[in-house]
Amino acid sequence: MKLQRVSPAMAATAAVMLLAGCGSTVQGLGNNNGGAGNQGLGIPTNGSSVAPTGGLPGAAPGATVPGGAPVPGATTGTGTQFTGDGSTGGQPTGTHLVNGVPQGVGITATKIYLGIGYETNGDAANAAFGATGISQGDPQADAKAVVADINEHGGIAGRQIVPVWHATNAASNDTYADMDQQACAAYTQDAHVFAAMDKGLTDNFPACMQHAGAMNFNSGTILYPDQGLLQQFPYYFDAGTLTTDRVFQQLPRSLATMGYYNGWDANLRRASSTAATKIGVLSYDHPEWNRPLNRLLSGLAQQGHAVSPDDIIKVQWPNSTSDTRNLVTAVGNAELKFRQDGVNHVILLDASGLQLLFFSRAAQGQHYFPRYGLDSGSGAQTLESGKDVDPQQLNGAVGFSWSPELDLTPSAAAKYEPARMKACLAMIDKRTGQSLESQPNAAGIAVSACDVMYLLKWGIEHAGPSITRDTVRAALERAGASYPAVEFLQEYYGPNRHDGAQVGWNFAWDSGCTCTKYVGSSFQIPSL
Repeated sequence: MKLQRVSPAMAATAAVMLLAGCGSTVQGLGNNNGGAGNQGLGIPTNGSSVAPTGGLPGAAPGATVPGGAPVPGATTGTGTQFTGDGSTGGQPTGTHLVNGVPQGVGITATKIYLGIGYETNGDAANAAFGATGISQGDPQADAKAVVADINEHGGIAGRQIVPVWHATNAASNDTYADMDQQACAAYTQDAHVFAAMDKGLTDNFPACMQHAGAMNFNSGTILYPDQGLLQQFPYYFDAGTLTTDRVFQQLPRSLATMGYYNGWDANLRRASSTAATKIGVLSYDHPEWNRPLNRLLSGLAQQGHAVSPDDIIKVQWPNSTSDTRNLVTAVGNAELKFRQDGVNHVILLDASGLQLLFFSRAAQGQHYFPRYGLDSGSGAQTLESGKDVDPQQLNGAVGFSWSPELDLTPSAAAKYEPARMKACLAMIDKRTGQSLESQPNAAGIAVSACDVMYLLKWGIEHAGPSITRDTVRAALERAGASYPAVEFLQEYYGPNRHDGAQVGWNFAWDSGCTCTKYVGSSFQIPSL
């Protein structure tokens, strides 16, 4: 499972939560970075869409924006021109020829340069906010194992991966914007990578990578991008999640199927035939949440449960790790407001388990037991298994899942594990000496390292002899369901689908086993 922290990164495929670092969602509780080894619960990243003026940090000379316009302040042209494998002139910094065939940044006849982000001090950062029952494992060791395994089996399109490593310190008090500038500079100035296995902490990161002529691949964010973000950055693919648009579209339907809107007594934590249903929605004040929020509100209204504007609360998405302290206070204030308003149904539009962690603790202290409407972004099972959420708070909780490893116990999730997931974990265990099957959150982070690298490999090897970001993007947009997924039973990619998750389930909390169970059959998660 992956509970990473929401700030630097969040992850979501294998179910991991963390409060710390660059690659978390339910793997770490705080970051939303989503590097090669990031997946879980964690602290949210800023997600600001404001790009620096006069050119982005790390933008290579001659890099272009979508549509072909030069980056402001950059020289025109396609950057340094190389022939042969580029070895005599260093790493290729722009479109160039290799044996007469055009190739992209960071591609030679024998090598491919890839940026790989990972987080340090994630466990310590999570523990600082009270999430002591989850672990990130060793994200860099996971990614190193995947790189070594690919290189030993022929590389990517016959080229050896040359990793360019960049660490994000989950305990740092730097702003996420500063962290992103450092990461982009490492990938595009200190080195010249074809792609980064890294989401970054704000929207400035994919903007910087795109302007530098590179691609972005992420897997490990439980929930983060919306369709608008993916349209803004067409060279960004996210293997381990689905857009907030698709989640907010599906969630009201799943809640209806599960009988969520029936009466509920928030004092006695049980169904009530006399209590009127009053819904409160807790969301983030963040572009990727604000833009699609009306999908959820409209869906609730169609179910006959319009939400009062007074009971729609948006908490600030942290701009730095230290801001998470403010999030604790803001979520506590939301709990007080809902309780005073008589709200007995609370829908959490979470990203990496932080809302559930902080809200449930505040509610438990006040003997307030609303009926929760959740999705995989809350990582309820993972948090409860780590003893970070009291199971009494989850009585009556139902929701929508796309991540079995986050939403089920390890034994229950095993039946939904693709063969490639099991092979990935076995390979990483063998190469690193870990025992990931006994560490669900750490296992989720590890699996995301495989999925993001294998997705890039698949795209490159289906791009044809000319490997550029345009040919790789086109190959992935032709993929449909043909990419053999690692984290999920099925992933799907197309011209308007750069978020891979394809299969969903409805779930309910079972107080008898103190565990989440899937109810009914799986279903295809609708596209927009």
